[in-house]
Amino acid sequence: MNKKNKYSLNILKNYFKNINLIITLVVIFIIFSSQFIYLQRINAAEEVKFEVKKIAYNPSSILSEDKLEEIIKNYEDKEVSISDLQEMVKEINQLYSEEGYITAKAILPQQRVNNGIIKIELIEGYIDKLILEGNTDTKDSYILDRLAVHSGDFLNVHTLEDELFYFNATNDLMLRVELEAGEEYKSSNLIILAEESPKYRFSVFADNRGREDTGEYRSGFSFSNQSLFGYRDQLGLSYFFTEGSDGGTLSYNFPISKKNSRAYLNYSENTSEVIAGEYRTVNIGGNYNEISAGISSPIKVKLGEKTEAALEYKKKESENTFSNIQLKSTDIENLIFNLSKQKASVRSSSSRYHRLVYGTADFNTGFFKNESEADEFLKYNYFFQWQKSFKQNDLFSFKTYLQLTADELLPIAEQISLGGGNSIRGYTEGYASGDQGGYFSFQYKIPVTKRISYYNFFDLGFVLPYKGNEENINQEDYLFSTGLGINFNLKYSTAAEIILGIPLDKNEDPRITFSIQKSW
Repeated sequence: MNKKNKYSLNILKNYFKNINLIITLVVIFIIFSSQFIYLQRINAAEEVKFEVKKIAYNPSSILSEDKLEEIIKNYEDKEVSISDLQEMVKEINQLYSEEGYITAKAILPQQRVNNGIIKIELIEGYIDKLILEGNTDTKDSYILDRLAVHSGDFLNVHTLEDELFYFNATNDLMLRVELEAGEEYKSSNLIILAEESPKYRFSVFADNRGREDTGEYRSGFSFSNQSLFGYRDQLGLSYFFTEGSDGGTLSYNFPISKKNSRAYLNYSENTSEVIAGEYRTVNIGGNYNEISAGISSPIKVKLGEKTEAALEYKKKESENTFSNIQLKSTDIENLIFNLSKQKASVRSSSSRYHRLVYGTADFNTGFFKNESEADEFLKYNYFFQWQKSFKQNDLFSFKTYLQLTADELLPIAEQISLGGGNSIRGYTEGYASGDQGGYFSFQYKIPVTKRISYYNFFDLGFVLPYKGNEENINQEDYLFSTGLGINFNLKYSTAAEIILGIPLDKNEDPRITFSIQKSW
């Protein structure tokens, strides 16, 4: 090929390149121009107004005709645009949303306007299937009976949210829901997901917080089945023993209403023998058993707060022996009314109860019998605990318990008892008792690591025992203590605690107590 031909070929190549570039630019211009013209036409169509005499719609099973007409009347017998009609549809959908029906909506279908009549379509979705997942140990009926939603219902999210909140606040399992498309037009399936607590709970413990006269070192176990027959009915069993005593408790509670009112039965029994102190050589022992039955019911449940009331009947039988000879036998019957309340917020929580106890006592024959003991009594108990956490996860706790009565010389089982890890630390359990009394506890807890924390405490309490002869209350009836505690949250669900309690204003030595518990 000569130079002239090569030169002509290059000119042709450059020519076609330029032609392709020009064609590409023209195509892009045409596309954007058409889109711009289309958008202009749409906007123009939206602004075109036409007369609407009537707006027709299919009957609604959710919204009342009055509420619909209140919106629609603003768009009839006047000239409107497409954007006006879309605003009307938006108002109807807002009404659906406010009423809680998230699966319902209004649409403006494509149509020809005949005789000034515009049609809108109301699409109201319904629940096709209820699908339960995760309730391995809970019967379907237990959950579904407590939710007012059924197949074929229109889903009201406000009602469902209220029911889920109440259920989760009054049960030991949590529910949440999800929606998925149903098989039929306008239908949805409601998936109910249950998060159950473990069905079986078992723990063992050991400590040295027992009574000095029957054995300070205690060991025992507790077991519970959280849903024995699938209705979140709970069976519990516990047992403990020391060198000179042992005892156990069997309990069962079950729901009796859809609002989770519950009935319960409890039975406990223990025996004891004095193994320390001045009476350790004279074979003094005792037997005690108690049976109770009651009902409890939530009476107020809202975000961060729950109030419950309970009514209980309790029967107690106790016997004291000396060398297997009955010294004293007492039968006590109680009727108890209890009102409790729990509150919780982001950084604080509190719990309290008011308890009114009416009782009768029958002092059976025995070698030792005090005719002055009250055979009928009324007493009031109050408990309050408040906790407040801080930014570094420090935790301040305050706790108080009071017992008041106008009667004197209550049966021993009805008196208030102070001492031990649950009241005045640093003293042995049952160190002081009386007809009336109370305690106050202050504690500040500081985390050291994720698994270790320590706390300082100050406890004070008092008892008002019956003394006779108009004797006055004195310093011996008050208890004060302070000290330090360490908590260990160990691996494998194991927890331990060591407490150094220092009694104040008493000739008592500092006392170190420990406890350890393993849970499954």
